[in-house]
Amino acid sequence: MRGTGTRGTVVALGDSQTDGSGSTPDGNGRWTDAFARRLATDPATSGLGVLNKGIGGNRVLRDGTETERPQRGTSALGRLDRDVLNQSGVRAAVLYEGINDLQLAPYASAEQVLAGLRTLAGRLHARGVPVIVGTLTPFKDSQLWTADAERQRVALNAALRTSPDFDAVADFDAVVRDPADPQRVRAGYDGGDHIHLNDAGYRAVADAVPTGLFAARDAAVPVPSTDGRNP
Repeated sequence: MRGTGTRGTVVALGDSQTDGSGSTPDGNGRWTDAFARRLATDPATSGLGVLNKGIGGNRVLRDGTETERPQRGTSALGRLDRDVLNQSGVRAAVLYEGINDLQLAPYASAEQVLAGLRTLAGRLHARGVPVIVGTLTPFKDSQLWTADAERQRVALNAALRTSPDFDAVADFDAVVRDPADPQRVRAGYDGGDHIHLNDAGYRAVADAVPTGLFAARDAAVPVPSTDGRNP
């Protein structure tokens, strides 16, 4: 986004949740669409754009060619430069990915996914880009749910909520889970397959993204400090 009042871009790096699976087709119902509208209506964040870099089935750790689903693209680790660092005017990144590493063979552990997300955050910080990490939302009753994948999801979310490697946490899990059964998405947010969200669910996700890292700052893109963090 360019022009008068432009203050930079927030890049969302993710999988099908960010790509918008489950939302109304051609309805601009993805969480990134709702987030862009939220930023535009708040004077503290107006002028910021949102760049959606979600790929359905994408993983943090493995390329699609390393799995039974080669069409799922280059891993988040492999595409970070192309999809985030080489974009212009990046003010912050939202990392919302990892469920496919846990639920699709060859399976990764929570510790392995956490290490991958930490690596992404380190590379972003080295370029002065603040990092918001999203917790993974529930998916019980979906086609690929298993008790072990659920245990890994819970363990990963617990680690993300307390890790010092990220500048902020967007607790997507907390805002969309069913209070009566936290392993499931609440019915009003379920896109129909028990893992992807509907428009209302994606609006809840958008509302959960903290904006303090880039709200009410000047229009200049952050310049890396000597330790790789924002000044």
